[in-house]
This record gives sequence, structure tokens and C-alpha cells, in this order.
Amino acid sequence: MSAAFFAVSALVLLWNVVTAGEIAKLPRAPRPLAYLSAFCGLLILPAAIVAVASSSILAGRAMWSIAWLWPLTLVLFAAQALYAAGRRLGAPGVAVPIAVYNVLIAAAAISRSLASFDDVLLVGVLVPEAARANALALIFGREALGSPFALLVPMLVPAGPPRGRMIRAGRSALALAAGAMALVIAMEWPPAAHAVTTYASFDALRLQERPGGDFALGMWILPALDEPPPPLALSYDLQLVDSLRPSALGIEITPDGARAAVMDSLGRALEDLRRDSVVLVVSLGYDRGDRERFRASPDHYAAARLRAISRIVRTLRPDYVLPAREPYEAGTRELGEVQAAWWVRYFAAAADSAHNLRPRTRVGLAAASFTPNDSLLYHWAATPSSGIDVLGFAFVPSFAAAPALQARMRAADRWMRRNTKEHWVFAAGETPATHGERNQARALWGALAWATSRVRVQGFLVREAGDYDAVDGIRAPGGRLRPIADIMRRAQTLLAESRALGREP
Repeated sequence: MSAAFFAVSALVLLWNVVTAGEIAKLPRAPRPLAYLSAFCGLLILPAAIVAVASSSILAGRAMWSIAWLWPLTLVLFAAQALYAAGRRLGAPGVAVPIAVYNVLIAAAAISRSLASFDDVLLVGVLVPEAARANALALIFGREALGSPFALLVPMLVPAGPPRGRMIRAGRSALALAAGAMALVIAMEWPPAAHAVTTYASFDALRLQERPGGDFALGMWILPALDEPPPPLALSYDLQLVDSLRPSALGIEITPDGARAAVMDSLGRALEDLRRDSVVLVVSLGYDRGDRERFRASPDHYAAARLRAISRIVRTLRPDYVLPAREPYEAGTRELGEVQAAWWVRYFAAAADSAHNLRPRTRVGLAAASFTPNDSLLYHWAATPSSGIDVLGFAFVPSFAAAPALQARMRAADRWMRRNTKEHWVFAAGETPATHGERNQARALWGALAWATSRVRVQGFLVREAGDYDAVDGIRAPGGRLRPIADIMRRAQTLLAESRALGREP
């Protein structure tokens, strides 16, 4: 479905460029309409590129200063559509739905750009972007919350009568699509308005003291690696490590990245941190094309991943290894529906391989979707014969905001009953651009309060240090640290104080 969405978006971009040129050639077109249309046609392609590139820390350093280009362009599109509809320069059945659609997505773009000011502005400023993300969930699923590619492209209102049936049909199709999306956004407005207010429930929570020093707090660093670490990402993330002093670090490597050149480079970068006794968690992610490889031969695909696990354990010697990132969350997204029996065989083989190569490396499994298949895999891993040493959870962002996080924590409590194995929260975070940076910090605090109050939970990783594949990092693309960094510092201080008290005679 997303492929069809991108194809339609490309056609709409082409439509805008062509329509802008046609309006400029109309001899009777009013100057405001001609100028607005020309600016829109000129800006839409570079603005779309900037919108995508400025959402990643790897390109954001160059693009962040002009990130305002996308909301400005959407405002110009909204002005063009409102002018054309108000002056009846286009057919009302085409102009009105496009105008409403353009106004809504322009409001969402402005809302997204103001997400970093949600501590001084009213929470209502976040609603348009949250409603837009909710609407795009029909196409992208949860990825709509943070993916830089989940863009709604604006549309120009054509002026003048259509030339031929094909043009008339094309205009009608665009108007229908615009009207349908505008209707979905409007329907999602009330739940979005509720969602952004729910995080305040975490403000009153407190972290539980862990005087035994048995709780590690850390974060995921670097993008998923299929090549040596990008120098900019490595520089930014190591600076953040120096600032926040985490006791654990998580790194994701794809099967293609489990090569000698990649892991030697990574090992050198982490050498000083390993000497400081920082706990290293390595997760094996997914490559592009893994879905096709899995469908072609599940056994060959599993064997390739097992070889990657062996190279990771031998070379990096991690304290914890996750043979697959969130099988029924990220795994389902990348591979499609996979039977629990396949995952059981794969995790059992990965645990045997890791233990044979390095008995000190503990093998973990993270549940994230809390679906029946996730439950089946988790409870298999909880058995003594599974070979899995550590169980855990990933509290991924949700459109339902705080209530969804609370529901997942309650589910985690139920699953942990009568289970004596070590647990971690292997990933936790929220999407700051959709629900606001203050709410991102609140969600982290709520998850930390839950984790520290459960004795079996001995580690917690924040996802992630920077905005790489999604807008969910501690560091924004322009280099600024979000309020979530202050939450981590506060938690580290409280945990250090409780450890110090526990050492006192």
C-alpha cells in the first residue's frame, strides 16, 4: 500500500509542476493566482526534499536551517487554493476539497515545526500534526508517527476549463482523493486532541530506588549499521555518551553489516567505552530485501542470520545479543507475517551458537507488539530449556499515546508473573514531532518509573540517541538536545544517589 502511496505522491508532484506552468500561461489569470501558482510549482520539489532530509541527523546539519521551507510551501498552496475557490476560478467540486485538504496539511506542518515549543505553547498546537499522523496510519501503520517519508503532498487548484475527458477525470480523481484525506484528518482530530493531553498522567510518578546498583540505564546509538559507522553520527553520539554517561549502550547491526570491516571499525570506536565497563547490547536488524530472501527460502535466510550472529559474538563480544530486533514489531514490518514456530527454531539455534562461542554473552528476546504470537514466543523463551537468558519489552510509540503505553506495561506485568529470568526494557521512546517533545520526556519518565519498580527489570535502553530512520531521538537533526536528555540526567542522578546510599554502612 505504501508503494502505491508513493506512486500517487509522485504523480501529484508532477501534476503541481505542470499545473503551475499552465496557470502562468493563462492570459486572463489574475496576478495573485499566477504568482502563487508559480511559486508553488517552483518550490514543491525542493521543499519535499528538504522535508525528508531535514528529519535525519545525517543530513539535518545542512538542511535544518531551511526546514521552514516545507511549511512555507504548504501555506502558499493553501493560499492558492483558497484564492481560487473564493474567486470561483476553478470548479467548486474540485477547488473546495483541495482547499480544505491544503489548509489541514499546512496546519499540520506548522504544528510539527512548533513541537519543540510545546512547553510554552498550549497543547492544542500539537493536534493538527497528530491528526495528520493518525490519518496516515491507514497507509503506513505505526511508521506514520515518525517516518520522514510519511508526507502528504499538497495540490494546486487548476484554473480554467478542462481540455478533454482525461483532464476532467484526473481533476475529479485528485479532488476525490483530497476530500477523502481531509475527511479522515477531520475525523481523527478529536482522538488526536485527546492523545496529546494524556501524558500529563506520568508527571506525578517517581523512580524507585535501586540501592543494589542492579539497574543499567542506557540508550541506542548510531543508525542500523550495514556499513562502518557514519563519522557525523559517531561524533554526535559519542559526545552524547560523554554528556549523559549511560551505563549501557545498544547498537543495531544488519546482516549485511556483520562484516569484518564494519565490526572492526565499530570495535575501535567502542574500545574506550568497553574499558569503562559500559554494558554492550547488540541487536541483529534487517536489510532491504530481507522479505524476498525470507520468502525464497526461510531456512537459507535463517542460516545467513546465524552466521551474522556468530561474527558479532566473536568480534564484538557483547554482554547481550538480541538475535532479532522485536520479531513481531520490526520483524513483521520487514519480513511480513512469520509463524512463531520459525522464530522459535531460529532463536534456539542463535542461543546455542552464541553460548558455544562465548558463554558470557547473554541472549535476549524483546516483545513489542503484545499480540498472541508475541505472547507465544515470549512464554516459550521464558522456559528453562529455551536457551534464552534475558527477556524484555520494547515500548514502541503509539497513536493512542499514554493509554497505549500504560496498557503495554500492564501486559508486561501479567507476562512476567511466575517468571524468574532477568528482564530488560530493550527500547522505549516516543515521537517528539507528533506528540511533542515535552510528552516524549513524560513518556520516558513513565516507562522508567515502571521499570525501576520491577525488581526483575535490570536494564533500560532509550531509543535512540539521534533522529536517523525516524524522528524519535534524544538529539534533533540540528544538533539540539531535546528535553528527554534532561530526563535521562535526572534518572542517572537519582539512581547514582540510591546506589551510594546502598553502599553506606
